[in-house]
Amino acid sequence: MKVFSTTDIRKFRDDKVLNDALLNASPFRRQKYDTIKNEIGKLQVIANTFLLNKCLNEIGLNEKDMEYIVEKNGKLKFANAPDVHFNLSHSKNMSLAVVSDKPVGCDIQYVDKVDRKIFDAVLSDEEKKEIESMTDEKKICERFYELWAMKEAIIKKDGTGLRDNLADVHDDNVYIEKKYLENNGVAEKYILAIV
Repeated sequence: MKVFSTTDIRKFRDDKVLNDALLNASPFRRQKYDTIKNEIGKLQVIANTFLLNKCLNEIGLNEKDMEYIVEKNGKLKFANAPDVHFNLSHSKNMSLAVVSDKPVGCDIQYVDKVDRKIFDAVLSDEEKKEIESMTDEKKICERFYELWAMKEAIIKKDGTGLRDNLADVHDDNVYIEKKYLENNGVAEKYILAIV
């Protein structure tokens, strides 16, 4: 079982939507929300909390009832539901949550321009060759963020963090999906990855 959901974080600027999400949040997630100082960070935290609750509701659980523990690698788990695994991500205006009965990782990336100077640190030789053979800048950016999201999802699933050499991280079995949000008449493109 794998359940995931995305949302536009800007909807939590509405007081009613925000207050409903906070009322249904666990003390752990409310404390996390309260410690964030900037508006975007607060919106991302509450959006992730809302989505986590939405996913947990699909399997008969409520986020506000969950007790969190931090594993030695820093990954969060539920003390009172050890067979339920989850992961959260956010980028610009979109948040993502996934819940599974197996260890899971996810990432979402806003597709923006890419600084090619980071290719060596992130991409394998094969991946660089693939991207460098492309001529359309939009396709180059999209493919780069697909690869970045895939790599992030893998290391988040494993709980290893960015200590891994990203160039060596790859798995063709990662679920990839494109999502779009409207922002002042312009479509923002996002890539999500779940493994």
